[in-house]
Amino acid sequence: MGETRDVSNGGAKVQLDGSVEEGSSVALTLILMEDGIEDPDQDPFETAATVMWAAPTDDGGAMVGLRFGDMQRDQADRLTRFLSALARA
Repeated sequence: MGETRDVSNGGAKVQLDGSVEEGSSVALTLILMEDGIEDPDQDPFETAATVMWAAPTDDGGAMVGLRFGDMQRDQADRLTRFLSALARA
């Protein structure tokens, strides 16, 4: 479980509650939130990602840089729509 700090077409920076090793693969689900509430009009975006870097945080968690894996065309289109909705929020 974590909180997105930055997201782009290529990856995301995420603050995690726990730790994860650099180079590991993770399944990522991004949920569009507005005012702390899940947007019912937007399905979550799901993809595989690789942990490119990880830094421990003072609270025992980690800040990690994730690079999205290869995506199918429909998945890339979904990410673009997700980012557009995020920009409007």
